[in-house]
Amino acid sequence: MNNQLAFLRIFSWGVLMKMALNLAGQLVSAGDAVLLGSGQYFCPRCQKPVQLKGGQQTVPYFAHQTKVVGGGGESDAHQTGKVAIAALANALGWQADFELVVNPEQRADVYLTKPNCESQVIEYQCSPLTPTQLLKRTQGYHASGLAVTWIVGDRFRFKSRHLSRQQLAFLNYCPAWGFYLVCYSTQLHCWVLQHHVVALEFQGYQWRTQYFKPRQLVAFLSKNRLLKPINIQNMPIDWQRARLMQRLKLRDERFVRLQQFCYQQGTLLQKAPDWCFYQSVVPPLYQQNQFESRLKWWLAEQPVTTFSQFCPTLNQPLIGQQAFRDWSTCRLQQALRAKK
Repeated sequence: MNNQLAFLRIFSWGVLMKMALNLAGQLVSAGDAVLLGSGQYFCPRCQKPVQLKGGQQTVPYFAHQTKVVGGGGESDAHQTGKVAIAALANALGWQADFELVVNPEQRADVYLTKPNCESQVIEYQCSPLTPTQLLKRTQGYHASGLAVTWIVGDRFRFKSRHLSRQQLAFLNYCPAWGFYLVCYSTQLHCWVLQHHVVALEFQGYQWRTQYFKPRQLVAFLSKNRLLKPINIQNMPIDWQRARLMQRLKLRDERFVRLQQFCYQQGTLLQKAPDWCFYQSVVPPLYQQNQFESRLKWWLAEQPVTTFSQFCPTLNQPLIGQQAFRDWSTCRLQQALRAKK
């Protein structure tokens, strides 16, 4: 492909674009495209969609499409991402096909096949998708006997410490990378791996980020490298209490509600016992921080075996949450033993 692109840069760039990539990532001349009939083509330079122009009366050529707006079709970003995924898969020895029907309700964005390997589906998600929809689509592929990998676009890439439930729904997990998100960024023109994602009490989320050009990512994946986790010091209880008071002074709705809940139970939020404060990093699996869960459990005066009811998890279809089912209860038990 590199030799073909080098040839293309020398020969075909002029007033008219005479060559384009088809869905299989192969170069096709405009003349051949006329003979082949309908098809989807992409600019070899920017990988955006192009249209076949000309024909019987004029010399055929390719021209960039106008940007898709509204709900009328596939966006430029989505098509660009799919081409990037196919190129990466080809470099890793897989054959890529686009929009293959795998069951009556689903088409795979990119369908991968390789001799002596099970077929794989890659979904590239640019548009909004709720965790419930993500679960349904993932289950649909699994019911068809297919493994699916989700790669996200810039909409879901982590850009601040405050992450939405839609973003957190796309988290995956492996021991080498911790909790991670894979993104192909059409804005940055590169692959982005955000790994070892953790939650911090009163601070939101933190993670490490790696940026890859295609060749770098191929080399990285071929070596199956480990990545260093984020290094965070324990957060002192006094510091957390100060942050708690700051949130109350700022009339943060979440903490004001907690204060009111404490009033109803005949106590003050500031009187929460030290063991309610968790000082280390937390897996990004929970709907609320550990302090809030422990506080509510303490006020409810329930057995420790019920703590999971006060510590609800997020809807994250790509993570085997069963492996982390007892994490919060075990940490609470450790804190209670330490206070004795």
